[in-house]
Amino acid sequence: SDFAQADYIIRNPAVPSHSPYLQIAAQHYIPIHNDWSIFFSLYQNPVIGVTGSKGKTTTATLLHHLLDASYPTVLCGNVGVSPLALAQDILKKHMVVAELSSYNLQQLPQIKKSPHLSIITNLFPEHLNVYPHTDAYYKDKEYIFHLLPSAILHKGKVCVIGNGVVVDPPALLKEIEDLSKRGFKITSANLKISGRCHMVMPY
Repeated sequence: SDFAQADYIIRNPAVPSHSPYLQIAAQHYIPIHNDWSIFFSLYQNPVIGVTGSKGKTTTATLLHHLLDASYPTVLCGNVGVSPLALAQDILKKHMVVAELSSYNLQQLPQIKKSPHLSIITNLFPEHLNVYPHTDAYYKDKEYIFHLLPSAILHKGKVCVIGNGVVVDPPALLKEIEDLSKRGFKITSANLKISGRCHMVMPY
């Protein structure tokens, strides 16, 4: 009954998404959160998200050091520091570099938020003791996009796929379709594509 009557559930990363207790909460429309969904709900700081199977920590740490030379920057996430642990220290001027595991990303679709800029280092089949199959693991990782700018998730933003970007039309259309199924409206008003993009054609 706790999972059917709670105000919200804070999910531990070790709890799989197919847990019967989480399913009970979902059936009763109880919000399920983790530290990152709470952070994105409360803070408007620019976030650069780094995910992938290998190399997340190295990439995020290097990026933090490079940016911190010119901008006030905070590093947190899967490096061992929850963003909520730094909540009182993060000011409006701070840029946040976030190392994001698949678990960190799992609750973001429900709040329709994502990092403003995103990096996927690579993808390998991992964590199959928690995920039912590889596609489910990849799906969480791929909530950070390949072609669409992540700002497409933020209201009032106009996103541009600019000159020189290599666009695979079927991949782009699939990203748009997946977002549409999640309730995001993508139109020519919030997504612009340069006429000087390079196209990958099927011949």
